[in-house]
This record gives sequence, C-alpha cells and structure tokens, in this order.
Amino acid sequence: QMSTESEKQTPRSSKLARRAVMTLLGLIGLGMAGLYYDYRSYLDEDLPVYDPTVVEISAGTNIKAMLAALQAGGIITRPRYAEVYLRTEDLDTRIQSGRFMVVPGTTVRQLFDQITHRPLDEQESITIPEGWSARQVSERVAGFGFCSAEVFLDAVNTERLQLEGLNALFQPTSDSPEGFLFPDTYFVDHSSSAPRLAGTILNHFLGVWREVAEEAPEPPAGFTDYERLIIASIVQGEAVQTSEMATIARVIYNRLAIDMKLQMDPTCDYLPEFQAMPLPQACRDTSNPFSTYVIDGLPPTPINSPGRDAIRAAFLPDPSEEAAGYLYFVARKDGSGRHAFSATYEEHQRNVDRFLWSE
Repeated sequence: QMSTESEKQTPRSSKLARRAVMTLLGLIGLGMAGLYYDYRSYLDEDLPVYDPTVVEISAGTNIKAMLAALQAGGIITRPRYAEVYLRTEDLDTRIQSGRFMVVPGTTVRQLFDQITHRPLDEQESITIPEGWSARQVSERVAGFGFCSAEVFLDAVNTERLQLEGLNALFQPTSDSPEGFLFPDTYFVDHSSSAPRLAGTILNHFLGVWREVAEEAPEPPAGFTDYERLIIASIVQGEAVQTSEMATIARVIYNRLAIDMKLQMDPTCDYLPEFQAMPLPQACRDTSNPFSTYVIDGLPPTPINSPGRDAIRAAFLPDPSEEAAGYLYFVARKDGSGRHAFSATYEEHQRNVDRFLWSE
C-alpha cells in the first residue's frame, strides 16, 4: 500500500515538534532560573541609600502602598521582587508602623527585617562622637547590655574581613578596628547583635568613604586609602574648627613630603598606657609607637574615628598657595578654637610666644 506524502513526513514532523517543545521548555527553564537568580541577588544588594535616612510607615498601610512609597522615596527599585519576598517569607502581616532608620550598606533583606521588627520609637540610640577611639566606642556599646566591649570589637574585626568592598579599598597592616567605626547615631533593640551592629557601622563608613572619594578624583598622590584614613584621624584629633581641617591636612602632607616628623599631639596619648602621662612626657617616650614626635611618618593605625569633614580634608587638603608652605601651627588659646599657621620655625616661635606664653 502506498503512503501519502503527509504520512511519510509524520515521524520527522513529530520529532521536530518534540524538539521544539523541549527547546521551549528549556528556554522557559533557563528564563525562570535566571529570573530566580536575579530575584535572590536583588535581596542581597545594598539599597541606593547614601546617607542615614528615616523611613516612616503609617499605621494601617497595606503592603502595596508601603512598597510604592519606598520606591517613590528612592529606597527600593524593584517593588514586585520585594512583595514576593515579603509574602513568601510570611512577613507581609508583620509590618510595623513607625519610623525606621536606613543607613548606607543596608540590604533589601535587612530593610524588611527592620520593618517587621521594632520601629525607632521602640529602639535605643547609640551615638558615636567624632574623634572617639574604638575602645571608647566599644565601652559605650557594652553599656547597652547586649554584648561586652570585647565581643563587639571581635565582631567588628570579623565583619571587616568579610566586607568585600572594605577589603578592596583598605589593606591595613594590623587587625585594629580603629578608624572604621564611623561617628553617627545608630539604633538597637534587645534583638540586636554585635555582628549586626558592627556590620551596620562598617557599611556606613564604607558608603561615606566612597562618597568623599568621588568628590576628590585626584587626592594627594603616593598614599594608600589606609594612610589617608590615618591622616584623617590625626586631622580629627587636632582640629576644633571644621573650617581648619583642610589646612591641618595640608601641614601633614607638607611635612611628610620632606620627611619631617609630624609632631602631632593627639598621637602621643592614643595608647591607654600613655594617657595618664603628662603630654610632653608621653610624646617623648621612645617606647610609644604612636607618638609622631618619636616615630617617622604616620602612626601604624588611625588614632580615632574621623568624621566626614576630616575624611574630606584628607582627600582635599587646602589647595591655597599660602597653605602650600605651612609646616607649623599652634592653638591660639583665645577661646576661638582656631590655630595660627606658619611656614618657618621662627614665625612659629613668635606664634608660640604670642598665643601660649603671653598673659
């Protein structure tokens, strides 16, 4: 019996059809896999937040309205992914009303972990003042009772090593947490942990550092980011007036350029064992590895937690022609918090006689 033309093509057509279906299913599978990967990656992305931002959620706000408000405020970029996360994790019914602090480095997961827990009104604030040492910060954290000072500092070191962006910029020669605990106000509750708080502070520091670096595409050459952080901490320790920070930074760079000892007083009593000593004695003690009256160049680590203005000064020292020659400064001792700057030792001595020794 003779087959028709269409019957002859049936096996081949069926095979092609099956292949087409399998290909389509494969493409759908790849698409779904790619979509799922994109979704999971988004949850661990840093939010586009560059300064501490307070988010307020009104009582009775539904999930879609909340996500729309977060998107309008520039906090989230993919509300549909966020909604999927909240619903699949059964968090959509646990959203709290109130105010919540979002800091740079917060991920999408962390944001919704906050929003489904306690608002600011039910949290306690920890303020890190500019110029505080890591030891002072750890003691303040310990005062809130959820961890000891030692546990907090250990958490800072652990989180610092795990924070990829921080490691890419900074390659310190020690495991000191000094300099990385950015001064600001942070919020904790009884569910807080040392690693979580440490991670928040370190991410905030990294965000500020990147912002300042973008403002200064050409900082003084020949210095690592860690050395700039050390310089920023010295500026923070020396300056009383923010307006003088850039000029103090210029003096530091000028001295380093000619291999002149920095002779900066705040480096003398950084270590606890030298804090009880009179300043001149601590500065001249040859066993003091931080005293820039004794050592050449910069101290081995930062000496405190510098704020944004001090960091900016380390990136953007005073560019004026006059400041280019400054090597000395002395406090005016007139209640203004200002300094008298000079280019020569003779002029500096006249300023010392005028401002330190005159009645």
